[in-house]
Parts: sequence; C-alpha cells; structure tokens
Amino acid sequence: MLENRKVLQERIDLTENNLNSTIVKLEQQVIDTERRLKEVTRKYNEQSNSIEDKEADKVERLEQLTKEKDELLALVMQRGKTIEEKVAENKKLESKAEEARKRQKEAEERFERESAAVDSNLQIIKLRKELMHSQDHMTEIDKKFEAYKTHTNKLLQQERDLNAKLRHLTA
Repeated sequence: MLENRKVLQERIDLTENNLNSTIVKLEQQVIDTERRLKEVTRKYNEQSNSIEDKEADKVERLEQLTKEKDELLALVMQRGKTIEEKVAENKKLESKAEEARKRQKEAEERFERESAAVDSNLQIIKLRKELMHSQDHMTEIDKKFEAYKTHTNKLLQQERDLNAKLRHLTA
C-alpha cells in the first residue's frame, strides 16, 4: 500500500514537473514572440516613416513585415491558447492529484481501522486458546489430584487395616 502511494506520488510529481517545464518553455516562447513582434512593429513604423524615399521597395517590405506580423500575432495567439490549455490541464491534474491523496488517506485510515480490528480478533483468539489451555491444564491437575486422593485413601485404609490386625494380634 505504501509502495503504491510512493509510485502514485512519483508519477504526480513527474507530471507536475513536466507540465511546469512545458509552461515555462511556452511562456518564454510567448515572450520571445512578443519581443519579435515589437521589433517587427518597430521596423514597420520606421519603414512607413521613410516611405516617400523608397516607396516601391517599402511597399514590398511593408507587405512582408505585415505578413510576418500577422504570422507572429497568430503564433502568439496560438501559444497563448496552448498555455491556457496547459494551465487548465495542470489544474485538472492538480485536482486529480488532490483527489488521489484524499483517497489514499481514506484508504490508509480504513487500513488502520481494519488492522486494529484484525489485531483485536487475533488477541481474542489468543486469549481463548490460553483459556482452553488453562482449562485443560486444570482438568489434568484435577484428575491427578483425584488419583492421588484415591491412592492415599487406599494407603490409609491399608494402614488402618494393618493397624487393626496388629492390635488384634497383640491383644
């Protein structure tokens, strides 16, 4: 039971560690993506300010930056959703882990109650065996006492008979 509890706890800890490292990685990716998005936005703004000088090149570059910005924004949104899903999954796993701990505690308490009941039953059985052994021993002692009493009564009677014969002979 204790070994199952340890295995369950190790699995819970491993899952929590994996989720936490995944969340940290995803958060870092979101930060990097936001930084890249800011950089792209900054470049976009710089390019749009000088559009009069290189309008033809800038239009193409603007489209490219806009596309990259949209892709990065979509990536940020996707990763944000992924983080939300991972956080929700983490909460589910935490609640499952808490439920497992609760069930484990209940099982341990039930085990202790049942163990105490078994110990009580074993104690009763042991005491009954000791009582039967003591009763058997007393019966044996009573038989020996009765045999001794019968034997001594016979000896006493023989001695009385012998004394009576002796008195009769001496008289």
